[in-house]
Amino acid sequence: MKKLIGLALVALLGIALPAKDIEVMAVYYPHWHKYPKGMEWFGEKWDWSEAEWAFVKDPVVRFPGQINFKPFGGYYSGSDPKDVETEIALASNAGIDVFLYDYYWYDGEKTQEEAIEQGFLKAKNRDKMKFALMWCYHDRRKSSWRKKFGGESTYCMRLARKPEEFLGLIDYSIAHYFNQPEHWRHNGKIFFSIYNAWDMIKDYGEEGTKSALLEARRRVRAAGLGEMEFNAQNLWSRTMTETAERCGFDSLTSYGCNTYSLPNHRQRYAAGERLFDFAEAEQVLDAKWKTMSSISKLPYYPIVPTGWDSSLRCAKDAKFPWPGPEVDYPYCGIFTNATDALFEKYLRAAKEHALADPKNPGVVYINAWNEYTEGCWLLPDNRRGDLRLRAIARVFGRRPADEYVFTSAYRSWEKKPVNQPAKTMRAPDIENAKYGPHPRQGMDVWFPGKARPAANAAKIPALVVIHGGGWSAGDRIPAASEWEPICRKEGIALISVGYRFIQDGRDEHLSPPVRAPLDDAVAAIRFIQAHADEWKIDVTRMELTDGSAGTCSSPHAREALIKALVD
Repeated sequence: MKKLIGLALVALLGIALPAKDIEVMAVYYPHWHKYPKGMEWFGEKWDWSEAEWAFVKDPVVRFPGQINFKPFGGYYSGSDPKDVETEIALASNAGIDVFLYDYYWYDGEKTQEEAIEQGFLKAKNRDKMKFALMWCYHDRRKSSWRKKFGGESTYCMRLARKPEEFLGLIDYSIAHYFNQPEHWRHNGKIFFSIYNAWDMIKDYGEEGTKSALLEARRRVRAAGLGEMEFNAQNLWSRTMTETAERCGFDSLTSYGCNTYSLPNHRQRYAAGERLFDFAEAEQVLDAKWKTMSSISKLPYYPIVPTGWDSSLRCAKDAKFPWPGPEVDYPYCGIFTNATDALFEKYLRAAKEHALADPKNPGVVYINAWNEYTEGCWLLPDNRRGDLRLRAIARVFGRRPADEYVFTSAYRSWEKKPVNQPAKTMRAPDIENAKYGPHPRQGMDVWFPGKARPAANAAKIPALVVIHGGGWSAGDRIPAASEWEPICRKEGIALISVGYRFIQDGRDEHLSPPVRAPLDDAVAAIRFIQAHADEWKIDVTRMELTDGSAGTCSSPHAREALIKALVD
């Protein structure tokens, strides 16, 4: 009977029964569409009709090797349901369960809500993803975007900092969000997070905060929507966490890990250092997770950053490195070398930590899906493709396991370029086989059968694809997608090769930098030859196909293949 009642509640309230030991939540920054306040604040200074995409399209390279975000599939609008459908398809296939939307609410006045109301909730495939709200408890600073270093802070919107403001948002959410079947319920409870929760506690007082949370729960119950989980972000001491517990918060997490999370950042800033290796985040993350899990009775959701570089929000003419020992946002230190390998390492550690925590948090929190101008993103980009999404899929599982979701490349040179929709192909049988240490030095392999060939199977021919893109763009999955069904039908193995770009050659001081893609074509062929017996590849019946720049790389690879066969 209890089971039947539980299933009935699931159907009534849209509660998703947990299908995974760990759910993955990624921050969604709703700043990538035209919205009225943006036009009001910035319309005269920038073309805010495309919102913060204006900064992404107008970058400054501050130091050698810097990778500024350039989208692979297009400049997706958060308020366009077709674009959000692509984001949902990519994210859910990689194993992301929840988009946690930054939400801006100022005593009844809201902004950027179009990303949820016009984008997510009108997306046809929204049933593949959950969403939740993170109320950004801070004033909206106009000076966060390309102000002069040391310039005065100005404000767009100010918090009222009173319980009625919070309860107004709860009432609006009851009517517009909490009642949606796609709204995330963690362990059956409606999830609601508050960024900088300690500021809210200071403003309302402990008793005022406790009363506000109790009243919010009462209103949600009265609406027939069940229970709430209130999540507090950015607490760091035992005093804070114990106070949050007394106020009635249910869980904790942290928004991010950037360079000023490093314990000695002030001394290093004072010495003029502004570039920090992403590997340094490991000690900070491990300490943060363990400390937060030990000082509170509340479950803590471990945070995994994707990187940090807010220089796109700095004035274009600002001199780098920034002066002075202090952080003057957005003039912060920058994480370099934010590779997918390090990201995957942190994901695995966070998963292990969450599974081992006796408080059973059940969530890993990633910052962020699309905070491009802070250097925090998961959406495929032009330099690294979808390597970060691949990392998530390896740790938490691709869904469904036999499908691979991708997009074609955005054709910026066309008269009317359009954002690319999500496409699906069969997932590789061998994914991201590494033939070198660089993030792009990997290949995917598809066999014509339903599984890898048996040890005693006969060898089969193979087609090797080297994608085009002017040695500065493109990716291996889109290049393979047209060939896979043909190869499967004809009984041919398909191998699609990723390689370093000319930009990578410059970063590595190769002369000429085009050596990077050319050398990689040769190295990839040699790697395939070395694994030919294992993969049951007949290298005497192996051919290369290509497009654009791949046409120039293939002769070098073919020459290496012929030489090896002759030898």
